Amino acid sequence: MENIAPDYNKHREALDAARMRDMNRQQAVKGQDRNRHQAPIRQDRNRQSPHGAANTARNLASAATPTGALSLLKQIDFLGDIPYAAALGAAILKDLLDLVFIGSLPGLGTVITALCSIFIFMMMILVGAGGKKKAVNGLLKRSGLLMVGTIVEFVPGVDFFPAETVTVAAIYVLTLLERKNAQN
Repeated sequence: MENIAPDYNKHREALDAARMRDMNRQQAVKGQDRNRHQAPIRQDRNRQSPHGAANTARNLASAATPTGALSLLKQIDFLGDIPYAAALGAAILKDLLDLVFIGSLPGLGTVITALCSIFIFMMMILVGAGGKKKAVNGLLKRSGLLMVGTIVEFVPGVDFFPAETVTVAAIYVLTLLERKNAQN
């Protein structure tokens, strides 16, 4: 019986040492993972913070300057942005129909506005079909802006202003700003 006790103690000490080495390795790996993923997590937090809207407004203001507008022109992808050209054409056509009173008729104007907004939304999906979280958040922003423009078009008397065209242009500028920020 006494011969078993020293073997047991040796095995227990070896097992404890192995456990300690394993715990040290796990802590080292957790520390490396935490450091490796730390920067993107901070960026995600910044996007979700209330300061994200202020940054977007600041970026829009900087784009309104002549140098900012020129830097946005570099972000235009002529082949990739064809759906935005189609959306802008549909918005211009819809606003022209409002000016000649066809789009202002109660039933017909509502249908034309709704169909035009659906078409613009589908064109935005064609451009932003990436499936990434960042692309989805951008699509949600642009969709919200489109809904606001559509609601403005439903208001009688205000629908004579080219709100749909301005909305599509603003959506396109937001898209260009997102591309510019993605490169930085």
